[in-house]
Order: sequence, then C-alpha cells, then structure tokens
Amino acid sequence: MSDECKIIATETIYQKYGQIDEVEYEYDENDHGESKKYHIKWSRQEYERTASRFYKPSMSYDKFIRILRTFMMGKYAIEDIPETFRLLDTDHSNKIDITKLHEFICIILPKANPYLLLHQIQKADRDGDYKLNFDEFKSFIEQGFGRDVSLGRL
Repeated sequence: MSDECKIIATETIYQKYGQIDEVEYEYDENDHGESKKYHIKWSRQEYERTASRFYKPSMSYDKFIRILRTFMMGKYAIEDIPETFRLLDTDHSNKIDITKLHEFICIILPKANPYLLLHQIQKADRDGDYKLNFDEFKSFIEQGFGRDVSLGRL
C-alpha cells in the first residue's frame, strides 16, 4: 500500500466554429492506495436544454463553464477564483448568496436540495450569514467543496 497522495486533474475543451462547444473534467485521486475517479462533461446543447427547463433566465453557457472550471479544478484553478466570484456576485455586494450558488448547481443537479447545499456552504461560511465573501468562497473552492457539489457528493 502506498502512503502518498496523487491527484491528476484533466480539463478537455472542445471547440466548434470558434466557440467552446463542450468541456470535460476528469479527476483521478489516489490517496494511500485508495483510487477514486470522477468525471463530468457538459456540451453547449445539453446546457441550453437543461437551463431552458427553469423559469428564471439562466447564465450563458460561456459563464457557466467558467464557473464550472473553477468548481471542478478547485485549488488547481486558483487564478480563476476572482473571476468566478465576480460572475456569481450578481448584486455586487461582495458576497455570494446561497440562492446564486443554488441556481448554478441546479443546472448540474436539477434536484439539488438547497438544505444540503447550505450544509456544504456552512463549512466555509465563517461568519454564519449564509453568504460567502471572497475569502470564504476561496476556501470553499480550495477545499474541494465546489467539486463535491458539482459531482453530486453532497
């Protein structure tokens, strides 16, 4: 049995006619001999079909995949966190409300329970206001909670 932790995160971007048409994330984790693999794939067509089921207008596919990248790559996409925070902070309050995160997650997991999402957010919400400021959001992403939520591991 190995006592090292090895993580391989792979992002594949497919383009069609000069625009991103599909993204795919594979995440292989080998922790002390235990191997886990995670995979998520989103095409523009699949996103638009899923997003059209919601009553509220949803974000564009391009914004969605920028946020998804940060969630999936976690601490390996540290440079993307400020932009992702800005995209989710739609009211410019310097905090991301749980409802904005829930709207994003509902595209990936249409039956996502807001209470389970709240439970995940509370792990990073140091001031207990049910919103994430930049530092709390950064911690949320770096600790892999975003990936767990995106993969449905609530």
